[in-house]
Amino acid sequence: MNAIKLHKIERWLLEKNLRWASKLVYYLIFLLYNSSIPAEAEIGEGTQFAYAGIGVVLHADSRIGCNVLIGQHVTVGGRAPLKGVPVIEDACFLGPGAVILGPIRVGKGSIVGANAVVLHDVPPRSVVAGVPARVIRSNIRTRDYYNVWNPADPPAADVVSIGSAPARPARKETTAP
Repeated sequence: MNAIKLHKIERWLLEKNLRWASKLVYYLIFLLYNSSIPAEAEIGEGTQFAYAGIGVVLHADSRIGCNVLIGQHVTVGGRAPLKGVPVIEDACFLGPGAVILGPIRVGKGSIVGANAVVLHDVPPRSVVAGVPARVIRSNIRTRDYYNVWNPADPPAADVVSIGSAPARPARKETTAP
């Protein structure tokens, strides 16, 4: 059991108009994982939390796409006095400790580095890092950074199936003189 599975239960209870039971699951998530993941937050299929979602804080209005990997202690929330919250598009990676604030959009297939503070839009297929975050690479292939299939990635002839490593050359045996 992890926070994402409990969030799905929490969301289902909210949709069935069982608000009290949904709130109970919210507090269970907080108790077990020290995370604030409200049922109102939209989280797409295939999204995963690293380390079961320890320390993740999501704003109730935030939208997370499909196949997003969210590291531990990530915060996705609003920024006063601006109205609106972040939208995280599909196949993104949010590194541990990342903070994404305000009415911004993290583009499809982007990577947010560890402890980055994102205050502005992130273009699709980019790597951002720093405080405040800035683009350090553009037009990346997501699979070069972590194991996920992203339909936005350009095809690569040199890609071997996931999980297999390229063959290493054989070691030469040396004999003592």
